Amino acid sequence: MSKQALMVLFAAVIVFYSCAKDGEDEVSGGLENRDPEVETLDAIRRDENRLITLSGKANSNNNNIDDHGFDFARDSLFSKDKQSSNLGELTSDGTYQSPVEELLQDNGRYYFRAFIAYQNQQKYGSVKSFIYNNGLAPSIDSVSSRYGHLGDTLTFYGKQFNDNISNIKVSFSSYYSEVLTASDSVLTCVIPNFTQGKKPIIALENSNGISNFSDFELYTPQIETVDPIEAVAGDTITLSGNHFDTRLSGNRLSVGGVPSEIVDAERTTLKFVVPQELASQSESIKLMAQNQEITYSENLRLAAPEINSFSPETATFGDQIKITGNNFARLASANKVYFGEVEAKVVNAEKDELIVIVPDDLEMSTELLKIEAQFQVDISETPFNLTPPQISFVPNEFYANSELNIEGAYFHPDPNKNLILFEETEARIISGDRNSLTVTAPWGPYPRRKTKVKIKLLDLEVEYDIDLTLLDKWIMVSDSLPFYYYRSLNNAAVAQGSVFIIARDKDNSSGGYFLWKLTFDDLTWEKSALPFDLKWSGKLVSNDQNLYVYTATAENEFWEYDPLTEIWTKKGSFIGNRRDYPAQFSINEDIYIGIGSDFEPYTNIAYTDFYKYIPGTDSWVQISDLPLDEWGGKHRTETANFSVGGIGYITGGARNTGDYDSWSFNPATDTWTQIADFPYAASYTVGFALNGSGYVTGTGYSGKESWRYDISTNSWIQSDDIGRPRGGHFSFVLNGRAYVGGSGWPVGSGADAAQFELFEYVPD
Repeated sequence: MSKQALMVLFAAVIVFYSCAKDGEDEVSGGLENRDPEVETLDAIRRDENRLITLSGKANSNNNNIDDHGFDFARDSLFSKDKQSSNLGELTSDGTYQSPVEELLQDNGRYYFRAFIAYQNQQKYGSVKSFIYNNGLAPSIDSVSSRYGHLGDTLTFYGKQFNDNISNIKVSFSSYYSEVLTASDSVLTCVIPNFTQGKKPIIALENSNGISNFSDFELYTPQIETVDPIEAVAGDTITLSGNHFDTRLSGNRLSVGGVPSEIVDAERTTLKFVVPQELASQSESIKLMAQNQEITYSENLRLAAPEINSFSPETATFGDQIKITGNNFARLASANKVYFGEVEAKVVNAEKDELIVIVPDDLEMSTELLKIEAQFQVDISETPFNLTPPQISFVPNEFYANSELNIEGAYFHPDPNKNLILFEETEARIISGDRNSLTVTAPWGPYPRRKTKVKIKLLDLEVEYDIDLTLLDKWIMVSDSLPFYYYRSLNNAAVAQGSVFIIARDKDNSSGGYFLWKLTFDDLTWEKSALPFDLKWSGKLVSNDQNLYVYTATAENEFWEYDPLTEIWTKKGSFIGNRRDYPAQFSINEDIYIGIGSDFEPYTNIAYTDFYKYIPGTDSWVQISDLPLDEWGGKHRTETANFSVGGIGYITGGARNTGDYDSWSFNPATDTWTQIADFPYAASYTVGFALNGSGYVTGTGYSGKESWRYDISTNSWIQSDDIGRPRGGHFSFVLNGRAYVGGSGWPVGSGADAAQFELFEYVPD
C-alpha cells in the first residue's frame, strides 16, 4: 500500500471516532435532565439495645449526590431540637439507615425525614413520626364494653400502643382484627366475624411486645319466641330475641339437625325456611350465633294436613281431583294421597291445594280420601265416588262366540279391568278404551234364549236396558251339569214327561253310576241311587212310559224304572249274547236292542242280531238280523238311533271300519232296509227324532255338525251346527225342542267345559 493511501485511511478512522463520541455525549446529556429522588421510610426499633434506627431510600438518577442523611426534631417543622445526621456522598442507590444517638424521652413524639444534597440544593422525603416508649410492651387497661357481637367496633384503653396502625396488631383467639384507629393510649378495632369461643383471648401486639386481655365475652344469643311454632315445610318462620348476627352467614340454624335456609337476619330477629327433610313431626330448633349454640325451649311442630273439600266428588279413572285444605307439603312427593288404600299420583302441590289423579287400580267405587303429610294423616269426611260406567249401544242380535262392540262411557282404561257379563257369564275382552269395548260373546248359558248385557266395574254394576237376541239355532242353556257323561249308557231318555240320564257324579268320575232326573223349570238335576250294577257300555232306553236299562254285565240283566212310583224292577234278562254298546230304540212301547260288540275277549266279537222286548209280557223275541257287510262292517257300536212314525233308524257307529251305511227297521214286516248313506263314516254320534225328522249330532271327538234325515226324500241334509264340538254325548227331545250335552275327555285328563254344558235346539 502507498504512503498516500495510508494517510487517507487514518483520517477516516479519526472522523468515525469523533462522530461516535459526539453521540455518546448526547445520550448522557439526556439522562442528566432527571432529578434525584428521596423517600422517608420508617423508624425501626432494635429490641436488644432499644436503639431507634431511621431508614430512607435515595435514587441519584445519575446525578452526583454530595450528601444524604436524616433531619430529626421534636416538632414537624424541625424547629425544636433539630439534629441532622450527615452520611456524606451517596455512593450507591437504595436504602440507607442512620441510628438516633440522642437520649430520647419516654413517651416523647419525634419527627424525622430523609434528605439528599446535590448541586447546592437539598431535597426532602415525607415527614414521619414515632413515639418513643423507652422499650415498654403495650398494656390494655380497659375496653369500651365487656360484651360485644361479632363485627362490632371495640375500643381499647391503655398505654404503649402505637400510633402507627401498620405497627400494631389485635387478635381475638388468633383471628386478627381490623384496626381502625390507634394512638399510644387508645385503639379501635372490629371484632372479627370469625373467632373462637364465647370468651376469645384478645392479644394486642406491637414491636415492643404483646398484651393479652380476657375480660371480654360475646353476647349469648337469645330466642324468645318462634312464630309460628307450628308450620309446614317451606314456611318462613320468625325468631324473635336478641344478639343474633346481622349477617346471614353469621347464623347457622337447624331443625332436627337439618340445616335451614336463613333468609333475613337482624340483631333481634331471624327468618328461616322450614326444611323439607325433617325426620319427624316435632323437631328441636338449634341456633349457632356469636360462637355459641343454643336450643329453643320448644320444638317446632309440623302442622297436620287438613282436607276441607275436593272436587269433583264424582269422577273416573285418570281424572284430576283438586283437594283444598291446609298444611299440605309444598313438595308433591312429600304428600301421599290415597283413595281408600290405593295411592294416587300427586301432580301439583301447594300448601292449600293438591292436584291428584284418580288411580286406575281403585279397589272400590266409593272411597274416602286420605292424605299423609307432615308425618300426620287426615281423612275426608265426604267420600269420593267413581262415575258409573255407561252402556249406550250394543247390537240387538248376535251369535254366541262372536265379536261385539259395546259403546258407552267411563269404562276402565285398561280393557281387562272391565267385566262384561252376558246373562251373568263373563265375556272375553279383546280390546277397548274408555268409550268402547270389543268382546267375544260367551257361549252361554242363555236359558231365556236372550240376554242382558252388564258391565261390572269394581262394585258397580250397570245393565243395558235392551235384551239381546241370539241368532244361533243351538244355544247353551246350562253350563253346570252335575254329572260326568262320556259314552255313558249311550243317550238320555224321556219318560212320563221327565228327562233321565245315567252317569257318574261330576266330582267322582271314576265312581259308581246314578240316575239323574231333570227339573226343567230351573234346569237342575236330582240324583238317586241304582239298585244294580252295570257296565259303562250298557244302554238306557225309554218307551215314553218307563225307563229300561240293559246292564251289559255277564248276567245280561234288564231293569225297568217307573217314574211315577220311582221304583226299579228287575225284568227278564236280555236273551242275546252279552255285548257292549248295542243299538237301541223304541217303537209302539216295545224296546229294541241289538248289534254291538263284546269287547271283553282278546279278539272282539261283533254282533248283527237284534231283539225286541215286550213290556206287557216281560218277554224277549229275536227279530231279523241287521244285514251288515260280511267284510268288516259288522263291528258297529255307539250308533246314532231314532224312531219316527213307527220305524226305527240306525246310522254311524263305524269304529275303525269306514262304513257310512244307514238302515231302517219296519216292525210290521220285520225287515231292515238300507236307506241313504250318511255323508261320511261317523262314530260317537247320537240321534233323536224331532218334528217328523231324524237328527244325528257330533262326529268323533271334535265334530259339531248336525245332520237331518228327511224321510220323505230319503236324504241327509246338513242342519245347524250344535255350537261346540262334542262326541260321545247325550241327547233328548222335550216339549218340541232338542237338547245335547256332555262329552269331552275324562275329568282330570284335560277335560274342557263342554262336558258340563247343555245346548237347546229350536227348529224353524
